[in-house]
Amino acid sequence: MDTTEGHGTTDRFGPARAEDLRSLAALDAMGMLDEVDASAFDRAFRDSTPSVQAELRDLQASIAVDPAFLAASEEP
Repeated sequence: MDTTEGHGTTDRFGPARAEDLRSLAALDAMGMLDEVDASAFDRAFRDSTPSVQAELRDLQASIAVDPAFLAASEEP
């Protein structure tokens, strides 16, 4: 049940909840969630449908390889 009308998969979550999950997934990929938020995201991720999980994994993978989010390497 996709309720976003072309704005991404939400399945059983409403559009606002799905957007929250996408935001948390991005912050998680950058290592910016505190322990409480990371736990909440992990629970929400596990409770979401496989299609939502796939969407969030794709988002995190794209962030992981985006040069804008990669740490500058230090010269020895």
